[in-house]
Amino acid sequence: MLSQLVEGVSFVGHNFVFASLISLALFNAVFGLSYVTLLPIFADVYFEAGSIGYGLLNAAHGAGAIMGTLTVATLAARIRRPGKVLLVTAVVMGLALMVFSRSPAMGPALPVLMVVGFSNTFYLTQVSTFIQQEVPEQLRGRVISLYSLCWNLLPLGGLLGGVLAAAVDARFAVLVGGSMVAANALVLLTSRRLRRLA
Repeated sequence: MLSQLVEGVSFVGHNFVFASLISLALFNAVFGLSYVTLLPIFADVYFEAGSIGYGLLNAAHGAGAIMGTLTVATLAARIRRPGKVLLVTAVVMGLALMVFSRSPAMGPALPVLMVVGFSNTFYLTQVSTFIQQEVPEQLRGRVISLYSLCWNLLPLGGLLGGVLAAAVDARFAVLVGGSMVAANALVLLTSRRLRRLA
């Protein structure tokens, strides 16, 4: 079993495209979605909206995610350059998190979180689809396992976010997380190979 895992890691490590796609999921799990653990602070301390506000913030992300799923389902086949689109959408998610971190009140925060939910679902669905379609069949299970492993690192992201929030504040923690997601996607966006993924 260990040898199979090593084989999967070796394949991804020697393939720039798949390593880049896995990194998108990794940065999302560790830095992007860490904001979820800090939502109670935003609802209670910054927006003074209590448990109702917390529910609304979660619902906003969920509504955006539903719209992202429906958009991928209806438009994915019509996108001529899915590589470029998924990278741009990843940048949008990072920037939206940065905007959310500075939101002064609940009103502006809700539509921003809808953008976060939409972009998060949109580009990660594209990443997952590309991996399943393009990885050789004999390695597909191992590579998808690596992709899935990224989501087991969500608690680590929550821990990092909590440490930053304790050291500075929750706004700073979300700002850093969003900037990491955006920076990674911007670097990958400079690659012609990734922009031309079809």
